[in-house]
Amino acid sequence: NELCDSGHEHEATGYQMLLAYAFPENIAEVCITHSQWEKSHSLETLIVALADKLWNGKRVVELEDQIIKKAADLQQSDFWSMYSHLQTCFDS
Repeated sequence: NELCDSGHEHEATGYQMLLAYAFPENIAEVCITHSQWEKSHSLETLIVALADKLWNGKRVVELEDQIIKKAADLQQSDFWSMYSHLQTCFDS
């Protein structure tokens, strides 16, 4: 139902589905926590939050910048190189 309409039922449903398929609880929790991405330090949560925003046609610069910074740190790259690479993905 939420492919066309707004709502948050997908969060709890996704959590239950992942648990039913034996995903670890910390991974399943991303379904619930991604809507509260401002409080998260998890790259996984931030990525799911970004996917949710982009799916809905929204761009959130603060969220994108957090992901770029974390990805640059993980790759031992500078922010602007990662920015150039990821902005192409975000724009697609």
